[in-house]
Order: sequence, then structure tokens, then C-alpha cells
Amino acid sequence: MSSILDWKPKIGILGGGQLGWMMILEGRKFPFTFYVLDDDKSAPACKIADKCFTSNEYKEFVENSDIVTFEFEHVNEKALEYAEEKGKLFPAIRSVELKRERYKEKLFYRDHGLPTPKFFVAEDGQEALKILRENFNNIGVIKESQGGYDGKGQYFIKGDVEKYEFLKQKKVKMVVEEYVNFDFEASVIITRDRKGRVAYYPPTYNYNEK
Repeated sequence: MSSILDWKPKIGILGGGQLGWMMILEGRKFPFTFYVLDDDKSAPACKIADKCFTSNEYKEFVENSDIVTFEFEHVNEKALEYAEEKGKLFPAIRSVELKRERYKEKLFYRDHGLPTPKFFVAEDGQEALKILRENFNNIGVIKESQGGYDGKGQYFIKGDVEKYEFLKQKKVKMVVEEYVNFDFEASVIITRDRKGRVAYYPPTYNYNEK
């Protein structure tokens, strides 16, 4: 009977940050080869990868990999598309597109019956402030739709809206949410392979320091 140890794939990871680094560390338990695509040769994952490619070498990176994945959504677009074209990208590019745009992610959750805070989509910062005033009495959260992670591009407003007048100058899509006074934040990692088999890990609590 074959096992995972009989398969010795070359795994390409888009992004050389700490998530890619942890992926490689865990993967070293198996006879895998790891390639990383990142322009920063000193990036954490590049330091422990078998080979690190630059963005100009994305075709070589994809062609040398048996499967291509990504550490997070803000990675090389050309490499994503090329890996998808070659049938090597997993998860599919659709999942990246959803994660890159907060408003698309929110709409996806709502359309599939998943609970979300009450939210509206604004075309720019000026509309976002108007929505906050008219629907949430100037208490809520405004999030830039693109480029945000680890708290970046998020504005927690608790009535002191005059401090956020600068948002009127931002000409980007935004999500305006009601403020939720939650007790804790937890994460659950769920995986699915190409055969549709699902595995999940126990919930973990997240502790964030300001």
C-alpha cells in the first residue's frame, strides 16, 4: 500500500513570509522539496527553502513545481495565473480573489448563509463615513477592501468621527460594519484535498496585543 512517504513532490509556495516558513518547517517531516517565490532572498521562508525564485522567474518556479500554493492572498499575480493555467495551483485562484477583496468575501459569506456583522459596501471613504453616520450613529468599523491584514486598513470609530475626516480622500472601495463587542476570537483550520476529503483542526483562541 502506498503512503504519503512514497510521494516526493516539489511544492512551490508563493510568498516567503512567516506563514510560508511555518509551512516548510512542518513539511520537513516528509520527503518534500520546497521552492519559494519572493523577491526578498532574506525572507523567512527563503532562508529554509530548497530554492528561492524571484518574481521574474515565476514561469521557471511554476514549471519546476509539482503543485503550487500560497502563504496568503497578496502574492504575485502572474505566478498565480500561470500556475492556474498549468493546473498546478491549489487552492484555486477563486479563493485568492475572494480573500483579496473584503467586500467580495463578506458577500460570499452572506450569500452562503454564514453569519456576519451587519455591513454595507462603500465606493470610497466619503460614502463610508456617510453610511457610518446614517446607519451606525458614527460607531462602527470601516475597512479598506483591498490590502488589509493584521489590522492594516481598518478604522475603529466610536463616535470620534472628526478624527477620520482623512478617509474622505480615499478613493477605494470600503466595507462599513457594525461594531461587535465580542468576547474572544477563535480560529478553525479546515482542509480539503482534490478528492473532496475534509480534515479539520481543533479551534484555537487568538490573543492580540495592541
